[in-house]
Amino acid sequence: MRFGKHITVATVSRIAAVMVMCLGWVGLEAQAAVYYVSPTGTAGGDGSPGNPWSLSKANSDLTPGDTAILMNGSYSTPIAPSHNGSAGLEITYQAQNSRQAVLTTSNPRINIPGRSYITVDGVKAENAGRWILGTGASHITINDC
Repeated sequence: MRFGKHITVATVSRIAAVMVMCLGWVGLEAQAAVYYVSPTGTAGGDGSPGNPWSLSKANSDLTPGDTAILMNGSYSTPIAPSHNGSAGLEITYQAQNSRQAVLTTSNPRINIPGRSYITVDGVKAENAGRWILGTGASHITINDC
């Protein structure tokens, strides 16, 4: 494509305005975050490795695109997200070390009825009668569990 020798100030201004709008919209997209969760974590934690959340806190606060890293140990709370993820912005529960985050709560270990775009990876369930409850759930991924 060839452009003429002269580009007017109005044209440059329009191009700059479009670029600013596009860059501004990119900044408004959801900011995915990674939070650490521990069996001894608290709701008052900041989700860092040194001050992790409880699984209950992760369940209530994770939003589309967020990931909860489940540190090693036994969890007496089920995975039960309060929110849905969305296409390309799944809510993910990821064991820090495969099968070292163990769900020991009462049945079910993963409680996701009506939820969508949730991923659970590397989590182990011990003595599970009913491992997953997902009536009406969609776009759910369970890996290495």
